[in-house]
Amino acid sequence: MQRSLLARTASARQAALKDYDEIAVTSRFLTRQIIKVTSGIKPTLTPNFAGHPETVYSAIGHIAQVQHPTLLVIGSLNEAKGQLEFLRSGMSHLKEDERLQIHFAGRGQRLQRKMLAVCEEKAVVDRVEFRGFLEREELYAAIREATVVVLPTMWEEPFGRVPLEAAACGRPVIAYASGGIVELVADGRTGLIVPKGDYNALWAGIHKLLSDGVMRHRLAEAAREDLSTRFGHEHCLSAFSELIRSSHEFTLNSLTDKEQGAESSKPSTVLELAKQG
Repeated sequence: MQRSLLARTASARQAALKDYDEIAVTSRFLTRQIIKVTSGIKPTLTPNFAGHPETVYSAIGHIAQVQHPTLLVIGSLNEAKGQLEFLRSGMSHLKEDERLQIHFAGRGQRLQRKMLAVCEEKAVVDRVEFRGFLEREELYAAIREATVVVLPTMWEEPFGRVPLEAAACGRPVIAYASGGIVELVADGRTGLIVPKGDYNALWAGIHKLLSDGVMRHRLAEAAREDLSTRFGHEHCLSAFSELIRSSHEFTLNSLTDKEQGAESSKPSTVLELAKQG
């Protein structure tokens, strides 16, 4: 139903983009998409907030990594996020390592029923946990408890906050090369990236991380440093403030006396959008 709605409204949504003086995006992937659908309008790349450090630290300060190897997959349970196929691909690995557990954080009863059926068929129900939707502090704690965060996303993720959240909590990420994810995870430096849909490569990377604590620590620390540099609270706030300021100045300078006195039904700047929100 959601895909059908998106398809039916695509042209209207794309046309609406041309009504704005400024468009802000969070990834180069989205930049390319906007340029494509608007025939040349170039948006402004603005870093996304990864969460305030104090919120993260207060949630994970007392949390320790669990003793058994645990994989955490975060996201709404649906085909686009790839959880069902990832679970199916992991059956043999769960059988080989009796300590291994897979946790899924996200809501989606339809797909969860399918995933649970797979677990029951393979007799691994006690090794797979469905944690449902988690509030922000609960999610941070779940990440901190995990050994590795896995992103088996099959669709072209526009941005993806999970790598940033994992970095903030000090846990390494392995992900498919999908959409804006590759802009957030530098393969071999701040995490591991494998070809989308290649489950052999994905599990090879997972086992590499599970067996090498030094590597996990190195990737996680580099990711946290990258997070602080590119997505730190003050940096993001400064960038977004500059976007609002420049957009507001552009609008004021471009308005004629007549336009200043006229009422307009469309938001002309990011600032007006913020006021209406």
